[in-house]
Amino acid sequence: MPGKTVSLPWIKEAAAAFECRRHITLEFGKSRQIIMGRILFAHYHADVVDSERLHINPASLDETARLGGRTCSTIRDRFDMATPTLDDYRI
Repeated sequence: MPGKTVSLPWIKEAAAAFECRRHITLEFGKSRQIIMGRILFAHYHADVVDSERLHINPASLDETARLGGRTCSTIRDRFDMATPTLDDYRI
């Protein structure tokens, strides 16, 4: 589908698709990069968004993680972990 904020298309069948603008590219050798950017527009299928809480339902996304090189992984197991506070680190 045509982008709304950028001139590049997005995939309609994807549960989530982002239109982004590149901010900076960090080079790590000849073939390693981290590209950082800003999301300008997000497209989500209706069943991915909890319309009452306006939150994304992670189980609906069935994400795939890029681990490095050619290695990828699906994300099936989820758990909650409280964000540590400064007091948690004090001895």
